[in-house]
Amino acid sequence: MGRKAAYYAKLDSGREIGFGLLVRDESAVYSVQFRDLDGAKYVIRSTGETSRPRAISKAETIVKDYYEPPELEAMVKTTWDELLGDLERHLNADGARPATVKDYLDTIRQVRSAAVMPAAVSAGLAQQWCNGYLAGTFSRAKSDDAKTYARSPRTLHARVRKLKAIWGKYLVKRLRVADENPWESVDLPKLDSLPVRTLSAKQVSTFFDWLEKRWMGWELPSLFFETKAVTGCRLGDLCSVLSSDLRDGKLHFTPHTTKSRKARVAVLPKDLFAKLRRIAGATYLWESYATELPTYLKLRGVPTHRVVEEFSPIRLNWWAKDEVDDFNKDHPEQAKIRSHDFRKRAITEAHRAGLNVDTAAAAVGMSASTARSYYLAIDQEKASEELSAKLAKTLRPKKRSSSSR
Repeated sequence: MGRKAAYYAKLDSGREIGFGLLVRDESAVYSVQFRDLDGAKYVIRSTGETSRPRAISKAETIVKDYYEPPELEAMVKTTWDELLGDLERHLNADGARPATVKDYLDTIRQVRSAAVMPAAVSAGLAQQWCNGYLAGTFSRAKSDDAKTYARSPRTLHARVRKLKAIWGKYLVKRLRVADENPWESVDLPKLDSLPVRTLSAKQVSTFFDWLEKRWMGWELPSLFFETKAVTGCRLGDLCSVLSSDLRDGKLHFTPHTTKSRKARVAVLPKDLFAKLRRIAGATYLWESYATELPTYLKLRGVPTHRVVEEFSPIRLNWWAKDEVDDFNKDHPEQAKIRSHDFRKRAITEAHRAGLNVDTAAAAVGMSASTARSYYLAIDQEKASEELSAKLAKTLRPKKRSSSSR
């Protein structure tokens, strides 16, 4: 094509791209030749035309589409509001849990301040957003004088993990509203490795004693947390089980209700299975919670005018979390517990009982890598205890006593 192009195609941005025409075979069909985006090599595309005037016109279109593809225009014009609508539709089409949809949409809303539109979020703007997010504060109430809290590096890490997933799967691959994942290259603060938290037998006993007194004979709360402790399941998975999932002395977790979308079964003690069969509702296992709750709230002197007597797995989930929070408030002198600690306890106790790590992970529906991290943490502590018991005397430096100096 030489040093100077024979023709030029003007892009919407005003930039001009030079090109030339050539005939590559006996068909007399013109091909267009122009430099690639990096300017280092040439691109050759057939125009499908044997007439030079028509070939020039077709060549201009080919060059423009190559440098400014049609999807790029849609990408640039997509607003944050349009993205939120599209993302919600695709998440629902993928069968995402309502809580996941809500969390992902909230994460996108958090990052709207990074740029005027999704396609404009570059690696540099993503890094600026991370820096500002970590330096910012948040409040748990809407009033102007609400208490504010500083964000932790762990919260930032969690946000960025979600943004990487959302950008990579949906904005880049599915929706085509971004051509790169800017969250892949952001620099995040390092996190300390936290020790494995697990519940002691005493903590478990204290919690269930508190639960029994708090609800004055209502059986469902204790059965709910007892089932969680025995099965080591996730809170959301347990809230969503159906009465039909309770059969043959087992609790069946179906792919439709589990976070991992994998089916598994948990064998229950016979007496626990019988009690659950007795309270099981027409559809959901725990649906009597919604209708019985007002009765026991009145016994405690708690107002019931805002109670919704229609069962919802999400409402049950929040109730269970509130129960654990109230227990912590009533026991400020003790280490705080979380509902997820019952799941961790299942794994740590499995380790102490000598179960294979993969077997233990499969039993509670946990990834083998997560279960292995718990096993390794316990092994490290055990190894340290053995080392200290057997070699402390040998390893400890021998010092001269002060009287001999």
